[in-house]
Amino acid sequence: LPDEVLFYSNEQFYNFIEQCLGHDEMELIKLQSIKNIRTLINVPDVLGVLNIKCKELVELKNRICFTNEDSHQFIVKPGIKAGIDDMVEVLKDKNHRYIKRTKGSKSSSLSTKTSYSQLNASVSNTPSLNSTGSTSTATLSITTSPNVMSIKDYVNVIYDSIEKFCANTFKNVILKNDIDYFIQLTPSHTYVDGYIKCSCNSRIKMIFRTNTNSYRLASYFKHIKRSRCRMMKKKQEQSNKLPKKNDDVPDNVAQNNDCHNIDNCSASDQEILNDKNDSFDIINNNYATNKSYFPPRKRLSSFSSTSDIFFHYVIPMATLEEELLPILDNVSSYSGDAFYKLVKDYVGIVVGEILEIQCIKNIRILLRIPDVFSFFQMNSKDIISLKQRACIIDDDMSYVIRAGIRSNIEQFIELLKQFHESKSNNSNFPSQTTTSTAIKQSGQCICHKLNMNQENEGFQSKSFINIFIRNILNNMERPSNNYHFDPMVSKFASALSILSGHNAYEFIRLNLPGALPSVTILRNYNQTISLPLHECECRFDSLKSYLDSIDSNYVFVSEDCTSVISSISYDSVNDCFIGFSSRLSNGLRSINQFRTNSYSELEQWFEDFDKSKLINAHLVEPLLTKTSSLVHSRPYIVSAYGTNNKVNSIEIFRKWIHMYNACKSKKINVVGFSSDCDPRYLKAMRLALGFFARVPNIELLAGDANLFNINIPRTWSFFL
Repeated sequence: LPDEVLFYSNEQFYNFIEQCLGHDEMELIKLQSIKNIRTLINVPDVLGVLNIKCKELVELKNRICFTNEDSHQFIVKPGIKAGIDDMVEVLKDKNHRYIKRTKGSKSSSLSTKTSYSQLNASVSNTPSLNSTGSTSTATLSITTSPNVMSIKDYVNVIYDSIEKFCANTFKNVILKNDIDYFIQLTPSHTYVDGYIKCSCNSRIKMIFRTNTNSYRLASYFKHIKRSRCRMMKKKQEQSNKLPKKNDDVPDNVAQNNDCHNIDNCSASDQEILNDKNDSFDIINNNYATNKSYFPPRKRLSSFSSTSDIFFHYVIPMATLEEELLPILDNVSSYSGDAFYKLVKDYVGIVVGEILEIQCIKNIRILLRIPDVFSFFQMNSKDIISLKQRACIIDDDMSYVIRAGIRSNIEQFIELLKQFHESKSNNSNFPSQTTTSTAIKQSGQCICHKLNMNQENEGFQSKSFINIFIRNILNNMERPSNNYHFDPMVSKFASALSILSGHNAYEFIRLNLPGALPSVTILRNYNQTISLPLHECECRFDSLKSYLDSIDSNYVFVSEDCTSVISSISYDSVNDCFIGFSSRLSNGLRSINQFRTNSYSELEQWFEDFDKSKLINAHLVEPLLTKTSSLVHSRPYIVSAYGTNNKVNSIEIFRKWIHMYNACKSKKINVVGFSSDCDPRYLKAMRLALGFFARVPNIELLAGDANLFNINIPRTWSFFL
């Protein structure tokens, strides 16, 4: 396969696949938005899309798969699978060898001249170029010559030559391609017209020498050195503000010059570095006149002649990293429409629209998004059209991201992450290094000022402060997605969230990074430390476990209500509806009464049952027998439920009798009941405690010495 295959895209890529494999294989790849070789060799499984049940894939499956009549499964035909696997392996090997060859070989001027002498010979042996047919013949001989190298090497020579000239002429000034100047080439018969467009909007012609196959750059070098170029003035003003170095050559220039062997430098290279000599030449390594092989990304300027073929500097490499390499330094500054256009040009139009519809305006926002495809889970009219282009939709309306689109954006994000990591660790960026060092030093200063490892009795006595600050300092050394929290800090965060509310907790957490866990982590923590509380259920078993943990067998039972906003909700855990006031049975509410699979029954409940207006809670207060115990007595919620407050004192009394007997069976001694001054609860409390009231045929007080006795002083003659 020729090297040009690695740069096929869109229709040219699909035509190549169809010629090599067939129409069905091409349709399978095209269906997944795999538009070039780079994407194809990075897709984990090209045939994986056939596992999706989708109307869009039915006809294709019938052509390239066998149908198992027993299991109704599709089995890919062996020839189809072997052909695709073989093609992917060949392209991977071709891509690997191409990258190794282009990176490992920097041609010298001698080999360059030799290749171009052969190129001239091939051109000179062609017929006259006056007719259209002869022009195509010359084009074919140039393009298919085995000695012709890629445009990448040609542009690298231009870039290196300008870089060398700047290093030997200016101090701390380096010009970068596609930023400070732009290369424009126009093939014309036997030579190539070349222009350099400066960022000051000046357009300088590079004269092509047919006898030496080289360009004269004298006009451009004179422009940046002697004329009033606004770009160079700004560069020199910035360089004057930088601190002076002992070495006149910047570090990055020295590194770039290492890639060229000094012993192999040609005479033309020496001419370029000589400012006094008027012949500024560079060797013409390669140029291509077949536009389909290297299509331009952007058109920077137009030409009057419609017959001219415009070539913009595009490095024809086999990886996305190398394709984006010239502009990676400025990617961080792109935002809004400029960023979207960059993504559409280099990654794909659909990918650009995916980022644009989510308002992901720059690289910084993109790298903070955990999943750029998660918004497809929404059922919104605004994304239907984009979803159909980016996804394969099943018959059950579930979706799968097309493999080509997912591969492209994952490569793009991974490339940006690697670039930013290497940029932050590079010594050529002192501002970032200084900033990170200052942050680390400031954190160390905080640690030294705390003196946490010294014997500070006042500080050590406040154990929570010690744990809290240590937790913050430890998290400062971890990434934000790997924070760890001490159990004491998690317990404090749970209490803070309950007492302050969600908004106040989030305000504190966001202003103290690494100090408090997120709401999701806190919710999971609360679920692990407490047993679930179901409506109308009495938790006597868990009450017994709690009392054993604090070594208490005596309790006081209390009950009260508070008003709430009436609403009906569905409890997915217990498969029942919550918010109705359930029926009473001997003073007890029915558990999970409102379960149904019938919509009509649910409608009937809204008519027959009242909505709960109050929340009724039963709390148990443990009584500690050891006064010296360090365990604090905390109330325990035994039961809670909604009620319409339609209850009398006898029903309340029956409920308390049930609780008393249930606790007694668990060897829990109830010594009393309490409530507020509601007449119904007050009467039930008097009956339960024998407070100047008795109920016939109820032996709650008989033979129980644990209950309170009401002894009236003798001086209270008005009670006698």
